[in-house]
Order: sequence, then structure tokens, then C-alpha cells
Amino acid sequence: HTVEWRVDFYDDVFDTEKTLATLKKLRCALGTLPLLFTFRTKKEGGEKEITMEQYTALNLAVAASGDADLIDVEIFSGDGVVKANIDGIHKAGALVVGSNHDFFATPERDAIVSRLRKMQEMGADIPKIAVMPKSTADVLTLLAATAEMHETYADRPIITMSMSAKGVISRLSCEAFGSAMTFGAVGQVSAPGQIPVEQLRQVLDILHGALNLKRPRRPTAGRAYPAKEVPQNMKFAEKITLCEVGLRDGLQNEKALLSVEDKLSLARAAIASGFV
Repeated sequence: HTVEWRVDFYDDVFDTEKTLATLKKLRCALGTLPLLFTFRTKKEGGEKEITMEQYTALNLAVAASGDADLIDVEIFSGDGVVKANIDGIHKAGALVVGSNHDFFATPERDAIVSRLRKMQEMGADIPKIAVMPKSTADVLTLLAATAEMHETYADRPIITMSMSAKGVISRLSCEAFGSAMTFGAVGQVSAPGQIPVEQLRQVLDILHGALNLKRPRRPTAGRAYPAKEVPQNMKFAEKITLCEVGLRDGLQNEKALLSVEDKLSLARAAIASGFV
């Protein structure tokens, strides 16, 4: 799971000192959960107007603080602005979500793929696009573009979604087509079609179980995905628990039936390995 702070909803966002202090408190409260910092500009559906100079200064100050794991950069803010943001964020050791939001329409499939490829080429660690459907056919266009990008061009995770009530199904199922993340709401909804996070988690648990979907690997800042090194300020859990289900799910996939003694032998071997 990742927590996104939509800082354009924050009243004191233009006071950098207060913003960084609040970010520090969020970092402490979230512990090891990754934190995505996002100022969504007015032109892409956000709450506040901001100059590109303010936008860049804010993103770079946040990156330098080390308290955000990922920072959103709107990829069509001008190539010079985007490059300055991505280079500075990577230099500080954070990751970049390169984003584009179309609140008016769903572009053609080729155009969606082209936008995602541009984000990748400019160095975004995770390209993201959200579009507005006017029909169910538009939702299918987004899903088809997602699959094409994932299967043909992407060398890193991508995020895609179709907004509004018509696009809700994409927020639930895009992972099956190659999208690495979806967004749920905690309290106030920040985009049309968002689902409360608890309801979203329930649906995703069902889908993951039915489709046997695996979580995508975490990318590394400024490098093609996958990579072995991770930024020093990336935060991971100190301990994880693995549940071994080979004696149940694993044996269900085998054609031959094993005796109780054979199953006990497998269990003893697993215990002797020291990992159970």
C-alpha cells in the first residue's frame, strides 16, 4: 500500500516551511508505508493555481527533505520544467510518478500509449494516465491501451485509470491489464469515480485471489525497471511474515494424489529448512 498526500488541498501549501513540517509528521505517522507527494495543478483537475517556478521549488524541497518516497510530476508541464523536476527529485533519491489527467475525454488508444511512452522516455519511474470516458467504449479503449503499453513498451510499472462512474470498473480491474496501482479515497474524494479505500481493498482481495495476481516489484529512481539498487531513503518493513501454502494450494495443482505420509514428509522437510 502507498499513501498519497494531495497537498493542493492543504491550506498552507505555499508556506514551504509549514508544508515540510506537516510532511515530516505524516512520515512519522505512516512509518514504513511509502508516501506519494502530489500537487495536482488546476489545469489537471487540482484545487489551486501555481506557477511552474513555485511547483518546481516545492517538489525539489520535498525531495530534499527525504520524507517523501515518490513525487508526482505532471509530464505536460513543459519539457524543461519536467526535466528540472525529474532530475532534481532523482538526485535527492526519490522516485517520480509522471502523470497526465484528461478530464474532458478519452484519447485514442495510440495517443494514450504515446503519452505513457513519453513519460517513460523522460525518466519517470512510474508513468500514470487518467482519462474521462464518455461511453463504455472509452473505458475499453483505456484498458486496451494499458495492455498494449504493458506488453509491448513498458520497462517499468505503469498506472492507468478511467474516471467517473463509467470508469469505476477500470479502478478495480486495470491491474489485470497491466496497471500497477489504483487509488482509493480516505475521507474526501479527490477525483471522480474514486472508491472508499476499505471497499476497494475488499474487491481487490477478491480479484487477487481469483486471478492469482502478483504485486509488481518496486522500481528504482532514475533507472529502467527492474533494478537491484534502491534509494537509501526508501523505507521497508523490518519484518515480514510469509504464509507457506504449498501443502494446500500447491498440491491442488498436482495431478497425482499424495498419501498422508508423503504430505507429512513434505511438511517435515519444510520445517527443517528453517523458513517455516
